[in-house]
Amino acid sequence: MILILLGAAGSALIALRSGERSGYLTVSRTVHAGEQLKRGDFASAQIAGDTAGLIRSSSVNDYVGHFATTTLFKNQFLTTGMLSDKLEVPGNGALVGVSLEGGQVPSEGLDSGDIVRVIRIPVSGTDGTPPEVLVLAAEVTKVQSDSDKGKSSVNTQQVVNATILVPSAKATAVAAAAAAKNLVLIRLSPATKPEIVREGR
Repeated sequence: MILILLGAAGSALIALRSGERSGYLTVSRTVHAGEQLKRGDFASAQIAGDTAGLIRSSSVNDYVGHFATTTLFKNQFLTTGMLSDKLEVPGNGALVGVSLEGGQVPSEGLDSGDIVRVIRIPVSGTDGTPPEVLVLAAEVTKVQSDSDKGKSSVNTQQVVNATILVPSAKATAVAAAAAAKNLVLIRLSPATKPEIVREGR
């Protein structure tokens, strides 16, 4: 009789544990490959059963600031292979940081993943010098406004700090134009193929 009771209790415990649910990390929005994740980009969902490879929600602080290695879709569960602490840059590409003000970016601002045309405009007072297209299509990999909201707002004349992926041969010219404050970014259709394409984009 005692053995029967112990067996029944053990079966009940196994059944209870098999139904236990734990919290695992998901993303709260669609995140493009190469985009850096902020704390608000993470969410948590409960799941039971086989969770091999998934990241527990208690580890969220370990992954804030990491980059997506592939496109992540809203509410998708995360594995360690989907995130990296370093942004992979193609061998023929370079990441260039630019600081822009109102009139140098669209009034709606920029988002990570946008495709832009990079143009150098004439220096004030220069006659007869036409604008020059430095990069036909470049990907914006990161955007940070003064308020660090992810999406820039130039209506309040905030400075927008962005990182763009350009061909390495053109990186010096883009950086020089940005430093001289005569760089303009024009947002293109998201279907436009950038000159440098990262794997997994």
